[in-house]
Amino acid sequence: MNELAHEHGHADHPHVDTNPWPPVGALGIVMMALGLAFSFTYAAQGRLVLILGAILTIVGTVGWWRDLIHEARTGTLMTAHAASDAHKPLTDLKLGMILFIASEVMFFAAFFGFYFYTRSGSTLWPPAGSEPIAENLMLPIALTLILLTSGMTYTYAEASLMKDDRRGLVTGLLLTVLLGVVFIGGQAYEWSHSHLAFTSGLLGNAFYMLTGFHGMHVIVGAIFILVNLVRATRGHFSKADHFALQGAGWYWHFVDVVWILLFFSLYVF
Repeated sequence: MNELAHEHGHADHPHVDTNPWPPVGALGIVMMALGLAFSFTYAAQGRLVLILGAILTIVGTVGWWRDLIHEARTGTLMTAHAASDAHKPLTDLKLGMILFIASEVMFFAAFFGFYFYTRSGSTLWPPAGSEPIAENLMLPIALTLILLTSGMTYTYAEASLMKDDRRGLVTGLLLTVLLGVVFIGGQAYEWSHSHLAFTSGLLGNAFYMLTGFHGMHVIVGAIFILVNLVRATRGHFSKADHFALQGAGWYWHFVDVVWILLFFSLYVF
């Protein structure tokens, strides 16, 4: 029975047993986390592990996405299914994306929990001797508007696909990527001109961890959308087959929501 179950599972998901890229990417992420932790004590060794982990993560991600795109374009995922079960691979991909975003929710919940726990335990916030994170809210407000606008341009791209408007699809994706790049540039500018340092006590820790990890997610989301932009120019998406577009939209809107929470938590209250 175990052999039959294995054969059935392999037939349902032909890429699971043969695709090496998910473990490579996972190993890279673990190495990045370890490298970041080690870099606080052993700077040179930690940075080396961090760089190697980043390389492995990129290689694993690119390889995995390439294989998934190939399977989607050639119908590899569909050949082993009966007509009554033809949508199971798509259902699995949706479930996988939902679980991934759920794990990201828990990731940020831990950091927000640290921040609010720290604030609740302090009699004075910002701590004595610390200045507010932003002396002028114009830049954070501008970044918020940029990210919210990018969510609207992505929604416009998805709506254009539903209307068979290829030009609108490409334009919406392109604008979203550009706005994401502008957001990252604005955040880099804020970091470079901030009076805070990572070593500036709990306030500095909270600021750089929350904005830094959010910025990393914006970069990942922008890359995801850039891949979709290239695919859109090649006519890969249709009304009936566009989950990569939909999944990237879920992720991008999640990033928007996190920034709104971050904006009010760090800059306003």
